[in-house]
Amino acid sequence: MPALTLEEVEVKVMAAKPWKAAGTDGLPAMVWRQLWPVVKHRVLALFQASLRDGVVPDQWRTAKVIPLKKPEKGDYTEAKAWRPISLLPTLGKILEAVVAERISYVVETYGLLPANHFGARKRRSAEQGLLLLQEQIYKAWRARKVLSLISFDVKGAYNAGLPQGSPLSPVLFLFFNADLVQRRIKAAGGSIAFIDDYSAWVTGRTAEANRAGIQVIIDEAIDWEKRSGATFEVDKTTIVHFTRGTARNDGSFWIKGTEVKPKRSAKILGVIMDSALRYQIHMARAAQKGLTAAMNLRRLKLLSPRVARQLFMATVAPAMDHASNVWMHARRAKETGWLNKAQRIGAQAITGSFQTVSIAVAEAEAGIRAVGERHQQAATRLCVNLRTLPQTHPLAALKNKASKRCLSPMQGIAAMVAKGSTERMEVIHEHALRPWTDRIPVLGQDDIVETRAPYDVQNILIATAASLRHGT
Repeated sequence: MPALTLEEVEVKVMAAKPWKAAGTDGLPAMVWRQLWPVVKHRVLALFQASLRDGVVPDQWRTAKVIPLKKPEKGDYTEAKAWRPISLLPTLGKILEAVVAERISYVVETYGLLPANHFGARKRRSAEQGLLLLQEQIYKAWRARKVLSLISFDVKGAYNAGLPQGSPLSPVLFLFFNADLVQRRIKAAGGSIAFIDDYSAWVTGRTAEANRAGIQVIIDEAIDWEKRSGATFEVDKTTIVHFTRGTARNDGSFWIKGTEVKPKRSAKILGVIMDSALRYQIHMARAAQKGLTAAMNLRRLKLLSPRVARQLFMATVAPAMDHASNVWMHARRAKETGWLNKAQRIGAQAITGSFQTVSIAVAEAEAGIRAVGERHQQAATRLCVNLRTLPQTHPLAALKNKASKRCLSPMQGIAAMVAKGSTERMEVIHEHALRPWTDRIPVLGQDDIVETRAPYDVQNILIATAASLRHGT
């Protein structure tokens, strides 16, 4: 690859969170932002020398480890109930971010990773992986088949190698388990992965007919475990037979000497998917999480409505709306009432309104969208994103033609916004330019006199001006 350029390093310096906790050097990104005009050429030379010689300074290889509690863990006396976060020196993280961007470009340009790997990649998300899985379930149901799924979780994915908190660790982990995920999605089965979460499935006429296919997946996973040195947590391994039929199959599987029985539901990428895809358990859990966040928000005192509204959108709404496009089709009046409890308390925290105020008035006064409006907006955004995906994306190849039997949520969303014009939509690729491509130089001046000074311009000069209001 070409040598590092000043522009791509500067982009990562300015994109870093300014006051994020620093490592052993004690220097947050804001320090490097302020010093950048003075030290930028020295930093670039240091980065180039580090990559050229294959040497990383010892100071950048030392991390300050902070343990954080994992949510919803009962016994915090166990080490696995905590997540070790490595606070790394900021300058070293910036170099890693630059290298990670280059690796990402090569991965997406030349297709070096399985298409069904949705973690740590541009234009991919956990919601997309869930939608793809859900669409395969509905396809199996249309063919009057049962989809049997097994979900694995890698134990201590970041215990060795790059630490958790390194910008390089997610994209490199994709290469680590790429051979495990290389299971093509077809009518007989498939797989998806998101970093260290791996789920694979097979389809058949009955759950009993799928036993052999699930056993093959288990054997392949154990073989990969031996070759890679990774370890699957057996207690987190879940098997679900997705069907709306009354017949059940509770035959157990044995994984490394431990009996694993099929369950009626499984938590996959943050969504609780039950065997009939009714999502009652998930919506109840999401409503409870939103209610807890809203009550915590209401406990905060002396907040302005603007700040309280911002906190609502940053904490309460995401707790309720995670992957809403996957399950919003199952939301009825009862489930909406569950979610509206958090909406009401959140509106009270913003405006201080009385409890007797109707939910519609409270939401309007607080300036927050209703649950249905947020979900509708998310569905519209999803449909637009799907129509701008490159053909290499697994969701771009899905046929969303409506069917009379087992209409899937994605087909419903596509039909809902089909009237909108998409003729002028362009395909948006993961990277518009190579990371090392020369950018258009930008010069900003605050002094009106300086803006009138002549510049040594050989080609085209683009000038813009803006007026200020209230200093912003």
